[in-house]
Amino acid sequence: LKSPIAIVETKPKTIEVTSLIPPDSHKSLPVTGLEGRSLADNIVNELSIYQIGDNQIFELILTQNMGSSTTSLTGSQFIDKMNYNMPDILKRSLTDRWMLGGISIEGQRLPFMILTTDFFQNAFAGMLKWESSMPSELAQIMGYEDKTRYGIFEDKIIKNRDIREFKNERGEILFLYSFIDKDTILITNSEATAAFLVDRIEKQTYIR
Repeated sequence: LKSPIAIVETKPKTIEVTSLIPPDSHKSLPVTGLEGRSLADNIVNELSIYQIGDNQIFELILTQNMGSSTTSLTGSQFIDKMNYNMPDILKRSLTDRWMLGGISIEGQRLPFMILTTDFFQNAFAGMLKWESSMPSELAQIMGYEDKTRYGIFEDKIIKNRDIREFKNERGEILFLYSFIDKDTILITNSEATAAFLVDRIEKQTYIR
């Protein structure tokens, strides 16, 4: 029999995350107590220093302490922590599953965010409403804080997907978003990233 005062060793709980797109590597980033600019600073720093091979995907899993356990942030929790002015019609349509990471393409580190929805019509309408504040809110995460943010949205088709690109007065793409399918919203800052991720998703679907 064990003594009632014997020390019981407990193993820390591991966080199990099923990635939307299988990454080539991943890392957990504790973000308890961080929000807004400080949270974005930590994310941008991790995405810039982590070693990624060319044409590889890196996933950054944001975690927070909840009592004695550690959990990964849901998409809605991330939106709240970033203080994004996301319309309620969009926010309520999001599921918990999402993905944040970066890709290395021809020596460039390119960030991306993937959100998922179970109500396409509301998500689509909500994304259009969010366009008014997206250029300022995404500047830090998408890496264009040093560029002029005045511009317009333009429609384009990449890999048979409808894309909404935001271009500034100089014609530079600051960010873009697309419904890759009715459940999946991609936000990134490069057409090359969009094409790469669509290829990965199609290949993943074909294998299934």
